Amino acid sequence: MHFQFILNMKILSTLIFSSLTTILFAQTVNYQVEIVEFGISGCDDGFGSDEEPTWKAWGRDDINTAFVGGSCFEQDANEPFTHNAGNTLLISQSATSATAIDIKLEAWEDDNISSADRCTYDSGDDCYIDNTFPSISFKNDPHCTWNEYTLASGNFSVVVRIKWEYKIFDGGTNIVDCNTSTSLSSQGSGSWSVFSGTNGSFADINNTTTNFSGSLGSYVLLWSSLPNCLNVYTPDTVTVDFISTPEPNVTISSNTICEGTEVIFNAQNGTIYDWSLNTNGNIVLSDGSGQFVLTPSIADDIVYVSANNGTCSGTDSISFTVNTSPTPIISENGGVLSTQTYPIYLWYFNGSPIPGATSIDYTPTQGGSYYVEVVNASGCAGQSDPITFSGVGIDELNTNVSIYPNPSNGILNIQSESPIAFATLYNSVGKEIQVNLIGKKLDLSHLSNGVYIVHLSINNHIITKRIILSK
Repeated sequence: MHFQFILNMKILSTLIFSSLTTILFAQTVNYQVEIVEFGISGCDDGFGSDEEPTWKAWGRDDINTAFVGGSCFEQDANEPFTHNAGNTLLISQSATSATAIDIKLEAWEDDNISSADRCTYDSGDDCYIDNTFPSISFKNDPHCTWNEYTLASGNFSVVVRIKWEYKIFDGGTNIVDCNTSTSLSSQGSGSWSVFSGTNGSFADINNTTTNFSGSLGSYVLLWSSLPNCLNVYTPDTVTVDFISTPEPNVTISSNTICEGTEVIFNAQNGTIYDWSLNTNGNIVLSDGSGQFVLTPSIADDIVYVSANNGTCSGTDSISFTVNTSPTPIISENGGVLSTQTYPIYLWYFNGSPIPGATSIDYTPTQGGSYYVEVVNASGCAGQSDPITFSGVGIDELNTNVSIYPNPSNGILNIQSESPIAFATLYNSVGKEIQVNLIGKKLDLSHLSNGVYIVHLSINNHIITKRIILSK
């Protein structure tokens, strides 16, 4: 006998449901299977058009593998016709992990109309079938609504309907999120709504793991059982708090970063700050100060900071270039100290800056410790190691040189046993001033009143004198 299988689905509900996720399929379910009707579409027994069809149906799921059912349904009528089974319960299961239903149908046209023989097939009956249909994956279809399936074989058919729901009903855990969007984690057959809070919305109100979006602040969400489920569960609430993510807004204390010179990084809006150097996650400092002091090396190029406000963390970074700091070296030749070429110089004597000593070289006027501080083209400063200078006869020479009158009204006399090679004059802020030296006389008459420093070159030594000009 040739068997033909036809599977048609008709959805009674107009609700539109989202595709079920893997997590949903793992949940246990309640389901109910009912027989709706039987049908005969042929099998004329040759006695007019008065047929006596008989049907028996069984069902099972993929967990409970034994068929149940088998009640006898029969009717006399002219084929084709359908028999209303009155939504007869076939299977009902609770808290099962079943995903598929098998329906078995046995049917024939009975040639013996006696009531004693009607529900028993014998060899004289016509068009007999005994068929198990392909499994119905009922969880592919909407829950909490009746889904109908028409199954046909030979001249006979059966219509069954299945309603199912998820057994566990729970809104999920409360959420604290550092954004304004989060995924929910409910279970069961339900729908979402906002109970309290403003500007909140769901990507899909019937999806257990839907995305919920809103504004910064607190929401109470309601997970309610779908209408027409097999069981109606008490609604569950979920609290969602959207917390702002701190912005560290990292800043740096200087635009020019020099090797070996401290630079300070500052961040804000957190209670704990994690500072990383060169590689994000390479934490070198974690505290609540919001400040990171770094003495950089040439290899350093970026600082990261993570600011945590107790719930949320925000990150920021700042890139920089470390410039090489100069390392000047002092050399001495003929009583003159000099160093390499740099844009800026300042000489020091016994730890104090020398007014006007801002050239590449300097001629000491007395014995002591000298060093030079320089600034290179990148704006980075560096200083030399100190050098001890002891000029022969300087102290004696200095005591035999005098300038008078001092204070002066402009013309000064220089008393010295030796000739004066040249004179250099500086004002009180170290700026070099043009001065006229004629023999052993200085002409300062063109200058304003004030205090001046004069360097006199005598016998390859520099003698420094203080002059007060008062006209």
